[in-house]
Amino acid sequence: MRYGRPHSILDTAPGEIAPQYRLEPSPLALVSARVQYRPEERWQWAVLRKITYGVGDDGVLYRVDQQEPVHRAGVPHAPLPDWLGRAAGREGSMKTVPEARVTQSGTDVVIRGHAASARPVREMLAGVVIGKHAHKLRVSGERLTRVERGRVAFSEPQWFERVPLRYELAYGGVDAVALQLALKLARQRLGDLEFRRASAFLKDTLPAVAPLCYARNPVGTGYVADAVAEALHDVALPRIELECDPLNPERFGAGNPLQWLAKPVPAGMDFMDVPMFPRTAMMGLPPLGYPRKPAKG
Repeated sequence: MRYGRPHSILDTAPGEIAPQYRLEPSPLALVSARVQYRPEERWQWAVLRKITYGVGDDGVLYRVDQQEPVHRAGVPHAPLPDWLGRAAGREGSMKTVPEARVTQSGTDVVIRGHAASARPVREMLAGVVIGKHAHKLRVSGERLTRVERGRVAFSEPQWFERVPLRYELAYGGVDAVALQLALKLARQRLGDLEFRRASAFLKDTLPAVAPLCYARNPVGTGYVADAVAEALHDVALPRIELECDPLNPERFGAGNPLQWLAKPVPAGMDFMDVPMFPRTAMMGLPPLGYPRKPAKG
């Protein structure tokens, strides 16, 4: 059975809810979302709870006075600050996404902050542990690729003191060389006149199409779809990675462009945007290269 999109989000419980299903006033951020069944045209009420914590100097969580609301719309982060060097000005990750859902099997945990050190370091570990669940990151200074004797190598990380834990600095992004090749092929097939008419649309849409972009994180850095020579040199590498799934020179640019599932999982800790896999697959729109179930019969 498929559910429709949330029809409305209410700050108080609707009057028609039976008394036994009402909730007492709570210090938690609390909203109700009314979602309509399709095609039965029935209504279902969902209650969402959200708590905002801070992290103390001892690493222990505490509830903050100013609680974040349950967000109703998507809002992007501001561009990355100037002190991040080559990554300065990059943007694309989401500060908020619509959070109203009628069904959800678990709790979303969003971490917003920096990996910080009291003194300059080249690498450090960061992460969060909640009960038996641990999310461990390896955080690096700025690194670039270089090609030496036909082989890819990574430069030594630069010194840093803090790094924002945002998807722009995790593995992913758009292969700029592959994108330009795709636009060139489109011009050849369409002809100059038709290409001029379609160029604005193509330049807006192609960067969001896998495998030109990394389906798991189109706004990240370090992704190469096709390992042609001009795409391998001077590429900014991810600065936050899962400790258990790092990018290395052997994995960089290796494999068929449609085999992106074998590439590193991005180490984002903020909200995941709707165009990111696996959210796309959950909506029935898996990207190219995602294995489909064999047809029956």
